Amino acid sequence: MHINFYIYTGTMGLRGSTTEDNSAAAVVTAKSIISQLQSKGLNASIGIASGLAFCGLVGSSVRHEYAVMGSSVNLSARLMSVALVGTILCDQKTKDSDRYV
Repeated sequence: MHINFYIYTGTMGLRGSTTEDNSAAAVVTAKSIISQLQSKGLNASIGIASGLAFCGLVGSSVRHEYAVMGSSVNLSARLMSVALVGTILCDQKTKDSDRYV
């Protein structure tokens, strides 16, 4: 048995581009991602969490990377890991602020 999987992290509402509808935009985007992947015969599970996170360079001057870190990033990863294939799970904060849910 050969299983391939990939984990991607996306952010919405970075400093300077936040709106009151960040939660709605995240859910709409997640639905679009799942739909587009399914149309290509691929599957995905998505976790969404709202909150503050650090976004920037991490490491030394010799070796560094651009990263997004924080409890909301960790929570979204945990939600994604338990979401059924083709579904989106979000935290309570996202649900409460999403005008579509």
